[in-house]
Amino acid sequence: ATALAFVFLWGLGTACFHPQAQGAASYSARPEELSRSISLFSFGGMLGSSLSPLYGVFMYQTFSPAILPLAGLAIPLLAAAAVVRVVPRVKDLASEPSGLRRLPSKLANMFGRIWPVWCVTFLRDTTCKALSFLLPLLVALRGGDLTQVGTVLFFLTFFSALAPLALVRLWPSARASRLLLFTLPIAAALLFVSRWLPLWTAVGAMSAASLFLTCSTPLVEVIAQSMAPNDRSTSSSLTMGLSFGAAGVMMTPLGFLAGRIGIEHALSLTALLPIAALGVVTFIWPRRIPGAALGK
Repeated sequence: ATALAFVFLWGLGTACFHPQAQGAASYSARPEELSRSISLFSFGGMLGSSLSPLYGVFMYQTFSPAILPLAGLAIPLLAAAAVVRVVPRVKDLASEPSGLRRLPSKLANMFGRIWPVWCVTFLRDTTCKALSFLLPLLVALRGGDLTQVGTVLFFLTFFSALAPLALVRLWPSARASRLLLFTLPIAAALLFVSRWLPLWTAVGAMSAASLFLTCSTPLVEVIAQSMAPNDRSTSSSLTMGLSFGAAGVMMTPLGFLAGRIGIEHALSLTALLPIAALGVVTFIWPRRIPGAALGK
């Protein structure tokens, strides 16, 4: 019960902070630097995610279970103080009045506009979460210890955090649609062939697949926000918050499936998700997303 309570608080904090903070980062950036701003914001979050497994192993090996929750509060409290002190107050430019009664219609209206983008972010997040969920189990199943599991998670998320930042530096004018037509098939192929590779080669292939999946994240977010330039926080709450949360919910049936067919087979089946996202980009995006949003 205690573990579930802490997981609930972690999920609530993530859901409340990240989409709104990304919207604030977008409003603070000039239009020509929007993708770079989002990539920097994403890098900070993913860097924290990449360090958290190593930090968790350190905490587990350093503190007893009785005081571990209290010891773990130090960094979150410092981060909360920094947020209150440093982060500026930013308000959406949307002309619609806010309020709980209007919230469902506002979200429905926004989702009706950006659902093709949301489908891609959901399929991407589900694939990445499946890798973060199943890959450590595969390492442990084949004899890996806690340190090796934490190291795998670190490299899996660290290089995925660097990829979007490197992309907007090297190819600032890259189009998300064209990039996805290149990266999604590669990610699917790497996930599919990893089933027949030795353990650490498979770990490398899946980490590379995660890199190809996440490198276009800021460009996809720019598309969603360009379709709602006056309500970027709401757009982020759907393409980042709802997408991330819905992907997490999918881990329950995925875990059930892995228990039935095996972890290796379940990881191979995740290759179907980037293929589905490729279908959305190829057949739906050109018809449902304005050319200006796609950079045409």
